[in-house]
Amino acid sequence: MSKSCWRMSSSIKKLLLSCALACAFMHSLAYGQNQNALERSINLEAQNAEQAVKTLAREFQRSVFFQAEDIAAETTNPVRGIVSLQTALARMFEGTSLTGSLTKSGAIIVSPREITDTSGGQDDMKNSVLSVTSALAVMAGNAVAQEAAPIEAAPTVEVQEDRTLGLDTVTVTARRTEESLQDVPAAMAVVSPEIVAAQRIQSVNQILEITPGATFTSLNKGQQDFSIRGISSQTEGAAGDSAVATYIDNVAIGRDFAKSFEFFDIAQVEVLRGPQGTSFGRNASAGLIHIISKRPTSETDGFFEATAGNYGLIDASGAFGGAIADGVSGRISVHYDEREGYTTDTSSGRDVDPEQNTTIRGQLLFEPSETFELLLRGTWSQDDDGSTVRRGPDCTIPYLGAPFGDYTEPCDEWETDASDRDNLTQERTIISTSAEAVWDLTPGVRLTSVTGYLDAEMERSQDIFGTPLDLLISSSVDEAWQFSQEVRLDNYPANEPFQWLAGLYYYTDDHNRDGDDRDVLPFAGPFATQSMLMTSNKTTSYGLFGRAGFDLSDRLNLTLGGRYTIDEKDFSVFHSATGGVASIFVDPAEDPVDVQIKDEWNKFTGSASISYDLTDDAILYGLISQGYKAGGFDGEPSTRLAALTPFDEESSTNYELGIKSELFNRRVRLNTSVFYVDYEDLQVADFLPSGAPIIVNSGGAKVTGFELESVASVNEYLQLSGSFALMDAELEGEVGGVSVAGNRPDNAPEWTVNLAADFTIPLDGGSELGLRADYTARSDVFDGPFGDVDTIRPEVHFFGAQVSWLSPDQDWEVAIWGRNLTEEADVLSRGPVSTVLQSPTAFGAPKTYGITLRKTL
Repeated sequence: MSKSCWRMSSSIKKLLLSCALACAFMHSLAYGQNQNALERSINLEAQNAEQAVKTLAREFQRSVFFQAEDIAAETTNPVRGIVSLQTALARMFEGTSLTGSLTKSGAIIVSPREITDTSGGQDDMKNSVLSVTSALAVMAGNAVAQEAAPIEAAPTVEVQEDRTLGLDTVTVTARRTEESLQDVPAAMAVVSPEIVAAQRIQSVNQILEITPGATFTSLNKGQQDFSIRGISSQTEGAAGDSAVATYIDNVAIGRDFAKSFEFFDIAQVEVLRGPQGTSFGRNASAGLIHIISKRPTSETDGFFEATAGNYGLIDASGAFGGAIADGVSGRISVHYDEREGYTTDTSSGRDVDPEQNTTIRGQLLFEPSETFELLLRGTWSQDDDGSTVRRGPDCTIPYLGAPFGDYTEPCDEWETDASDRDNLTQERTIISTSAEAVWDLTPGVRLTSVTGYLDAEMERSQDIFGTPLDLLISSSVDEAWQFSQEVRLDNYPANEPFQWLAGLYYYTDDHNRDGDDRDVLPFAGPFATQSMLMTSNKTTSYGLFGRAGFDLSDRLNLTLGGRYTIDEKDFSVFHSATGGVASIFVDPAEDPVDVQIKDEWNKFTGSASISYDLTDDAILYGLISQGYKAGGFDGEPSTRLAALTPFDEESSTNYELGIKSELFNRRVRLNTSVFYVDYEDLQVADFLPSGAPIIVNSGGAKVTGFELESVASVNEYLQLSGSFALMDAELEGEVGGVSVAGNRPDNAPEWTVNLAADFTIPLDGGSELGLRADYTARSDVFDGPFGDVDTIRPEVHFFGAQVSWLSPDQDWEVAIWGRNLTEEADVLSRGPVSTVLQSPTAFGAPKTYGITLRKTL
């Protein structure tokens, strides 16, 4: 490493440490604050009041005093979900003859709902007894208060916490049960449906844009490369796996060309940063993205939304759901969108990259009893898109040199002189089904089964270089199906000090890439070349995983997890080439590569976390977690030896320290983390002379980073939110015999920023005017491991805004929105540099704007 690089690395590390110390100081300022009551995940069935209150008191570590007679004869209401103690008492006794309240010190008092006569006599005596009992409760509560933060008394059951300015609790399923985001000892981002709508998010790529420390590259919908904490998916061909796992409704999507889809009728998206594997069935070495659809309920609800925008955008979606029969609910969701292309061919005037999508999702929820439910889902999605445009990145120098003549691109990034072929398209169909069953075997033990099936097909034809000449046209057909079965057993509903989960996972997929053809220099006479590639791979994976959590004290929790994984791959390839430059595809050209091979990889990975409740609204946690990605086979080998040589598995170990807190009466949420990730045998992408990507193992990588996420309710009109990440990532070892030590890995930004401000103005008549502005940025990144400046994707700064009107009944909304208002030319991908032309470049969307009308049913 050069001295200048070392100085830069040292500066970044100092800045990381400074940021961490500053955030620790901010947390410490709020350590002793008197916060609102801690919220917990509660699952109480209807039962006699005495038992219900005792169970609740144990959960919140509070004393309890009964002032009512025959309390055991009264039946309480069920209480489920993440709630505060006050809310739990209110729900428990609603409609009963009892009321639950809290003393100033936090002790629970259960008394008759009505004491109306205060004029004297026996009722005076009752009131005297009540006063004495309350005084004893205060004395007992003072002792308990040493372990629990004081809580203001709630005089009646109707009292609710004042949350006018307080932030809503964010419920997540990162550990396979519903719990508050603030209780999870790990770094994760949550994107709500409101954010999806406000920032016009339509893909996983856009989710990563607003996730701290994350980014992506994208050549088209079938070639996505996600990056979290400086490490990319690096998946090429039919026999590779992703370092960033993608889940849709608890089902892992194993094939890259099937994991990007339209966002609509979404409940939320959870992005887990760092290695995963001890809770989710499929392993992941860098992170995990979980997209969760809105479930059907017995309540009738739905919406219709229509959007029109520039570039001929038409977007319509809707959903409707509710009870179908006793114990049966359903939901149907539909989406359609189309737009013209962002890029214009200067010769013909046609748009070369239009898009069209239709998606239908259906769900049925069966609840025959209080102890069993079955949720069935089915989705059909079809894309009919034009080809993604690749063109030269620089209009000041010729893109295409000798011997093909000089060609210089237009200076408008969304104009080019492309091939005149009209068959350059992308068509994709995805069909997926799943069944999720949950049994409460006993009041405290739950069995969960998740079965998933997916069938996908994609046809692609693309001009790889994007010039007036057909230098290289690539066509392929991907066909894949996958099946997965996950079974989990846990005791989370019991809310015991000792919690455990055990699971089994089975996954298999079959991916065929037929007729992956390369048509090279078809106009060049003796140099014209054709290459044909046919690959097939079957993956079978088995996993055994589990986790156990221990409450070592009222404030201290230790959680241990482990997973053992076995991956088997059966791969076949046939690769041939003919023509003047056939040897760059197959060497020797007269000897086609025809190979069948299988291999197996296995690994045990573990995790350990410890969390301490600094206050009722702040935790300090430490985490060690390991991840793993199986080895595989090159998707486009040029020799028989390369086809017979698999690349090795990749493993990672993450060390993380963080604080999660809610400050100033829950008006500010501030979560921070510092981490260090050590990767071994990191899988990175290299390119053959033909431009074909292959996967090889480098020595590894080291990533050090700091992350901050915050939301602040400034007043009843203004809410601010933002995130920031700072990273120092360095490769180790060699790639293709060339040292990459000290270089940044693919798609590893040094920093990312995301800021947003939401302002609500009440109007006469009860309607509201909403104003939103947001800003997203990241540093430059390399699209390759060699530190080549010609592969840099420059830093970007995106600005967006929205003005909306919400009706008094909140059932009609009209929004005018704009994205990328400064028209930043974001480089989505860079191709390999050659001697005859610059690096082929694909640009993201230009400035877009439109109007959206939404009707909530």
